[in-house]
Amino acid sequence: VGWVSWIVIGTLCFGGIGVLLYEGVPYYLSPTYFWDLIEKHKITNLFLAANVVNDLEKLGYIPTKEHNLNSVKLATSVGSAVKPQGYDFMYNKINKDILFSASYGCTETLGMCISMAPSVPIYKGECPARALGIDIQCVDESGKPIEGEYGELVIAKPSPVLLLGLWKDEDGTLRRKTYYNKFPGKFSIGDFAIVNPITKGFIICGRSDDTLKQQGTRFGSSEIYNVVDMFYEVRDSLCVSQYNKNFDERAVLFLKMRQGYHFNAELVGIIQKAITQELTSKHIPEVILETHGYSIQYEWEKDGNYCEEHHQ
Repeated sequence: VGWVSWIVIGTLCFGGIGVLLYEGVPYYLSPTYFWDLIEKHKITNLFLAANVVNDLEKLGYIPTKEHNLNSVKLATSVGSAVKPQGYDFMYNKINKDILFSASYGCTETLGMCISMAPSVPIYKGECPARALGIDIQCVDESGKPIEGEYGELVIAKPSPVLLLGLWKDEDGTLRRKTYYNKFPGKFSIGDFAIVNPITKGFIICGRSDDTLKQQGTRFGSSEIYNVVDMFYEVRDSLCVSQYNKNFDERAVLFLKMRQGYHFNAELVGIIQKAITQELTSKHIPEVILETHGYSIQYEWEKDGNYCEEHHQ
């Protein structure tokens, strides 16, 4: 089926809605090119990747006073978690009257599982509302629904959006092994999240295989990135697990500095303090080091059904 975004866009075209597609980095030609497009074509609804929102916010590529973006009524981000400061950026720098929120879906469901609803309040960093007909839950290791702590996302009941089969999986063995083996009777998506016990919103924490567990505290690398990304002097970061010979795990944070800025003990201390304030002291990676870069490699199984990401 390709990618879920193609399905979403295709259905809009069937309804006679004009769709403008942009391929590539939206600020490659100029820092304001993205806003220029919105103003020129009077775009009403934005469907953009979360990393675009995060990059525009961190780089400070904001509309000028001459830009008129009043046409924008709704903006939805997809693909990964939007950092809390991304919400401030969209509402304070783009248009205070827009409806903006992150949404969550996957290719297997061909659409959104959690999105926004005009009647539901929006809270920074959260996806506010379950989609109709999808009983998506956050469950613990035994499959029991939980709130206020890390859990895996599952679709707990049958739904018309669930896939019927996989290519060349004639008897359904691969489908059952991939999606139903971990939590029998429930469709496992493979992502971690936290359900806010007060707002009932979903905080998406990334792939379940990106989870770290340091001194008994389990957390996602995205939580660390949300804090580190508040520091302009840090160009990029990578938080990974490291194991000793006894398989004890610790978190290691690598920082790639922006040109003109330097890695030092003072910066490490400030970041550690920020992590404590935003999360807890138990979330502070045991080791924080500088890196001048890292490579990302992708490995595909021979049947093309699975992709694994490796950082080096």
